[in-house]
Amino acid sequence: MAFALFTIAFAVVSQRAHVDLHSSFAQDLAPRQQSIRDLQDGQRRAALLEAVLSRGAATGPDQALSDADRALVDDAVKDMLASAQAAGGAAVDGKASPMRDTIVNALLRLQATGGDMTLRLALRETAKLTEAFDAATARTSQDLEERQDQFAARLEAASRDEIVFLGATLAGVMALAFFLSRSLVHRVRQATAMIAAMAGGNLARQRTTDSTREFAALHAALETLRTGIVQQSQSQERLLLSQATSFGTTLETHQNQFGAALNNMTQGLCMLDAGLNLIVFNEPFSRLFSNFKLGAPAQEVLADPRFHHFLAPHETGMFVHEMPSGQLLQVKRRGVRGGGLVITFDDVTEQHKTSQRLEHLAGHDALTGLANRRRFRDNLQEALGDKAASGQLAVVYLDLNGFKSINDIFGHLVGDALLQAVGRRLVDIVPLGDGVARLGGDEFAIIQNSGVQPEAAEDLAAAILKAFEIPFEVDGRQVTIGLSMGISVNARGVQDAAATADTVMQNCDLALHDAKVRGSEDSDYRFYAPHLREQLLQRRAMEGDLRHALKRGELELAYQPFVDADRAAVSGFEALLRWRHPVKGMIPPNQFIPIAESIGLITEIGLWALKTACAEAAGWPGDLAISVNLSPVQFKSKTLVDDVTAALRDAGLSPRRLQLEVTESLFIDQAEDVLATLTALRRLGTRISMDDFGTGYSSLGYLTRFPFDKIKIDQSFVRDIDKPESLAVIRAVIGLSHSMKMAVIAEGVETPAQYQLLHREGCREMQGYLFSKPQPASALPTLLMRIPLDWPMLTEETLPARPRRLSLA
Repeated sequence: MAFALFTIAFAVVSQRAHVDLHSSFAQDLAPRQQSIRDLQDGQRRAALLEAVLSRGAATGPDQALSDADRALVDDAVKDMLASAQAAGGAAVDGKASPMRDTIVNALLRLQATGGDMTLRLALRETAKLTEAFDAATARTSQDLEERQDQFAARLEAASRDEIVFLGATLAGVMALAFFLSRSLVHRVRQATAMIAAMAGGNLARQRTTDSTREFAALHAALETLRTGIVQQSQSQERLLLSQATSFGTTLETHQNQFGAALNNMTQGLCMLDAGLNLIVFNEPFSRLFSNFKLGAPAQEVLADPRFHHFLAPHETGMFVHEMPSGQLLQVKRRGVRGGGLVITFDDVTEQHKTSQRLEHLAGHDALTGLANRRRFRDNLQEALGDKAASGQLAVVYLDLNGFKSINDIFGHLVGDALLQAVGRRLVDIVPLGDGVARLGGDEFAIIQNSGVQPEAAEDLAAAILKAFEIPFEVDGRQVTIGLSMGISVNARGVQDAAATADTVMQNCDLALHDAKVRGSEDSDYRFYAPHLREQLLQRRAMEGDLRHALKRGELELAYQPFVDADRAAVSGFEALLRWRHPVKGMIPPNQFIPIAESIGLITEIGLWALKTACAEAAGWPGDLAISVNLSPVQFKSKTLVDDVTAALRDAGLSPRRLQLEVTESLFIDQAEDVLATLTALRRLGTRISMDDFGTGYSSLGYLTRFPFDKIKIDQSFVRDIDKPESLAVIRAVIGLSHSMKMAVIAEGVETPAQYQLLHREGCREMQGYLFSKPQPASALPTLLMRIPLDWPMLTEETLPARPRRLSLA
């Protein structure tokens, strides 16, 4: 019985040892398998990130990551970090642990950058991560295999120990056999054989029968042990099979995802081994190239020697290959560690066409198709610097006269169609080899390379003028337009062609301006002459002096009276701007006011004149009015109404004493805004006068839409009052003003005859040298007294035609 109990205890301990061994193996195996799955997940994410970044690096590897790429890298790093930390979190010893720690540290450094890196650096770090994941996965798999080998060794050692122990037990049994009966020996042998079979791994059920209670119990215990071992083995087999199936499914899923990503790339991709044989390709590659198979040499795919070039793994080569069909492929090659190439093919045919179109648009006018200003200058620079060409070339600038009026009357669509027709006509006129360009707006230019200059340029200008006498057919209507031309003749083979081109264009501008000034609205042309540049320099000098004139106190106001003929007295004064230059003396307003308007100083100067005139007028006796001229440029200021309000308030002047004079040219642009501003000025209580009425832009519509307080008859009509047509205009203006209940004043009255005729026609207010020239403010008190006293002398027709007015300095 003692022997039987000892044997049973041994069997139980052996079973427990097997159970513990299997349990220990299962507990040790599961974390390592999970670690492998986590590392493989990180490996897949690193590979996908590398593939996406490689596609983005095609356009510029050294450019910084875009916001989208930064977000992509950040998400990928977070996922890979989670996988690496999960893999490192398993309490598994081995050489893989430092590798996983290295991956975690690398990811944390990459995450700390916040995506502030170039595509090239991102690709390099991603490649390193892919390799690190590969190494860690391999190392963890190796650790797992080593653990399995250790388990097998331990199981074999345990089996050997059991066999040794059983051997010792059998020896004891043999010793006891001497004392036991033959029946006990047989039973013991049977039990021993059963134990030996289980120890040897034979877990098949054995048939045993025994009538004795002790041996029956022994056989039952042995059967229980065998059944437990079988169940444990089956459970372990099922677990291992499940894990193997899960691993296979995960691996297949990752392979499918990688394949989907590869085949959905916009670029064709292939991989060549060290022998330049095709081993991997995607679907876009197969659409680009046909009649190939895996293993085919590279020369069968693309017949371009630049394709078959090895690079170091970190280097990338790129070139553009033109296919026989005309398709352009951008080919990028990158070396693979261990030899071989990864190559991508990107179709850049449309990009190339777009680039060509953009290049054409960059040098040509979109409306007419002619060369634009940039291309014209480049062509001019090239022609001027051509040392091989002989003779001279001419450059012609053209500007259409009255084009803005056509735009205003017929609309911009007709204006654009006219510009296109002008461009076509110029191309027909200009000889082959000479260039026509549109510089912008209604300005065109021609480079005349042929002919002897300046005769050829004169002939070309005459031909253009003759051609423009023929009306243009535009939108079903005939349009006649004049033009002005500025011409510059220049030598070839100049040293600094770029600077010369700019000078030539400026010379043409000066000649064109001279043609417009001299020709007015008539078509004409002028050649550049040095005195035009001298005039430009003088104008620039005057601009510089004028910028400082106000601060230096060089500007002053002179006042010319306007008189009431019925009262024979002064009814007010017009403030006139004067510039007393410290070197050049008194400069006429018609010289410096246009300059002030062109350089934007007229608003500041006009505000000073307004404030000064109001302050002076506030000290005049009675209700004498002060008339101040407003430039059209001042109406572009959004503070004009506020400025007038402030001037009146600061001077303490009644608004009804202030008369603001505007010219008809004010209404050429933005008439609605101008009328709104005039209405606001009228609400202040000021009076609005239209100056120079009838000199070029008159429109009765403006008089009906805005009832002016006064209309001023221009001095050109008064000067020629003895001519029937001028007298007719004067009568019409006076009659119009009376019918519309507006006051009328005539300026430029210089003779008693003019005064008498105007008075007979019904004009009651006048202004001119007959009464006084403009005077400084200090002379006005004397002037107010002298004019009424000298009235009969001033207005009698028997006096000389041009009496000298009061000698008031």
